[in-house]
Amino acid sequence: MEYYSFREKEIVRELSRNSRATITELARAAKCSRITARRALDAVEKKLDIRYTLEINEESMGATERHIITVKFARSPPTKFLERLFAKEDAVHAAYAAQGDYDLIIYARTSDPISYIKWETHLASELSDYGAVIRPSEFVIAQFGYMPLNDSFVDNIHSEVKLTQKDKLLLRLLNQNSRMSYEELSKAARLNDETVRYRIFRMKKAGIIKRFTIAAQRPLNEYVLSFFVNYKFNRTTKDRSAMARSYYTKPEGPTYILSAFQMLAPITGSYRFFAIGIYASEREAQEKAIAPHIAIFRKENVEMARARITAPIKGILPFRSLNVAENYLTISWD
Repeated sequence: MEYYSFREKEIVRELSRNSRATITELARAAKCSRITARRALDAVEKKLDIRYTLEINEESMGATERHIITVKFARSPPTKFLERLFAKEDAVHAAYAAQGDYDLIIYARTSDPISYIKWETHLASELSDYGAVIRPSEFVIAQFGYMPLNDSFVDNIHSEVKLTQKDKLLLRLLNQNSRMSYEELSKAARLNDETVRYRIFRMKKAGIIKRFTIAAQRPLNEYVLSFFVNYKFNRTTKDRSAMARSYYTKPEGPTYILSAFQMLAPITGSYRFFAIGIYASEREAQEKAIAPHIAIFRKENVEMARARITAPIKGILPFRSLNVAENYLTISWD
């Protein structure tokens, strides 16, 4: 794995928790001087192609349709075709090329079921020439990690969530670069500094902004495994889910600058579970993710679809450094 210094790791962890952390706060976290912290920040920004963004609490913003979709092609479409197709689709917040049991992962979000059905029908039509097999699953809740959103999420916030146009502008700006200074935000929004601070504080307190965070666009020198799981529920499923949670929440190894598991989410539809992880090799991904899951759920008739993510087609990759055990939500199968 690529070598990262202790300071670089600590800075990535701090930015994952709060991407608006000051250089002084980063220096404190990395136990170094401000000048050294600045240099380490510059280094990881280049190594990981860090993007500063938001984690939005989608559950707090009203009823929306959220789906994770896998697509398998009989004939591979040109990447440029997919880029042009998704560029025009506000419903598509992220799309990643993959190699394995599926060729494409899409995260789509619409304001209501009818809008989603129309969009999915349109997608099937656009991809029909390539023999696309489309399998959607509804995204329930992220147990760990997050799926990044494009700026169109602001236009789909439920009317019951009271936000002004200035609030929405600030959300767009912070989603594009959550490290913008208050002075920069003030100029862009044409508000005074104190008003900007208050509006952001209010949106955090209301639970709309979950955290200011980062995404690493360039972990792809490692093996980025995505996998979907389906299994038959029986009397042992709840206990085995606790076993899986215990396994997944073990501390990450010392080599990871980004946590091994980036996304863990129960879904419903074509599959019951979705995960993305970063590993040093295909063998390590098999040993640390696939084999243990099959072993734990061996009596549940496990069906797994897995593929390596090779490149983002639209949006950013949800990779950052967070403690899995601290962020893995408790879920019950009752």
